Amino acid sequence: MTKKILQRKVHAVLTRLAAGQVVNGITCPPINVPMVGNIRLLGSATKTEKGEKIAGTLTAIMYLAPADSGGILRGGKPLNLCPWFSPGCRAGCLGEHSGRMRHDSTSNAQRWKTALYAAAPNLMRDLIAVEASALEKKAAKLSLEPAIRLDGTSDIGLALLWNLPQSFPAIRWYDYTKSVKRLDKVKAVSLPNYHITFSASERADSPTGAARALAYGYSVAGIVNTSKPDVALLIRQVLGLSGDIPSVTVADGDNSVGDARFRDKPSSLVWLTVKGGKPVATKLGKMVFSV
Repeated sequence: MTKKILQRKVHAVLTRLAAGQVVNGITCPPINVPMVGNIRLLGSATKTEKGEKIAGTLTAIMYLAPADSGGILRGGKPLNLCPWFSPGCRAGCLGEHSGRMRHDSTSNAQRWKTALYAAAPNLMRDLIAVEASALEKKAAKLSLEPAIRLDGTSDIGLALLWNLPQSFPAIRWYDYTKSVKRLDKVKAVSLPNYHITFSASERADSPTGAARALAYGYSVAGIVNTSKPDVALLIRQVLGLSGDIPSVTVADGDNSVGDARFRDKPSSLVWLTVKGGKPVATKLGKMVFSV
């Protein structure tokens, strides 16, 4: 199916949803439906552009409505795309409170993409495949490595769910998660072109997830309150330790490879400073490690 035909089918689904119709059990609040030629699922961000310059990576990210913020209903119940969110993460989520993602036009795009995922996942998967193929060709012309992160503001494992790493082995697929179970699933599949980073937080099971991610050779990312953290204290807090600390590679995530965490050394603990100043730090609360 060509890109244009797919976009027309997507447009038809979104038009029905925008009119208040129920599509495959899905309803959504008012949305502005983009024109057929403007329907695009993958985009970029400042941190991914940094990865292009530093890490030689051409990256695309898809942003859905985080948690249940999109107001999308499945069978009358709110659709939650971040089932493992922490209070701090929910309050300070990129899509609702910080950075460039807070603008109305962006929120609208997040809503219609989320509605499309819920109402017509196969259509979304097929259109992503078309866009992924285009990204791969563009990257080749620029002598860059293509990379895609589908869960930019969600935590549902779309890439593996749709077998996209297997379909596009030349593309680096990557995600962040707060789910210990997702770490185990990724380890079981063990694909060379798929990488996952555990997002440390104030959740009770976060130390378990962080330790498991490091044991599997994945990255762990933690938000800190200073650009010069006490490394030993950071390791203790992220891993929930009070005594001796293990040997862990610690890296500055703000000045390394942008968002390209798959460039990290195996078993790296990466720290990131708060983006958005004190207001965002306040919303994040205990998700920020005081080190």
